[in-house]
Amino acid sequence: MKLTRLVGSCDDGDGKYLGADFPDASRLDEFRAYRDTAMAHSVPFAEWWAQYGA
Repeated sequence: MKLTRLVGSCDDGDGKYLGADFPDASRLDEFRAYRDTAMAHSVPFAEWWAQYGA
């Protein structure tokens, strides 16, 4: 998965969507690292659901 543009979601404290934020492209490497960390700790949904689902 190639990350080429950043788009953030902005919401208020109650979760109401307020719009989108487009951080500067100079931060792509930072957000790629966040993505890679999240993916390294992820598990397939079916596996998660079998353990924690209803």
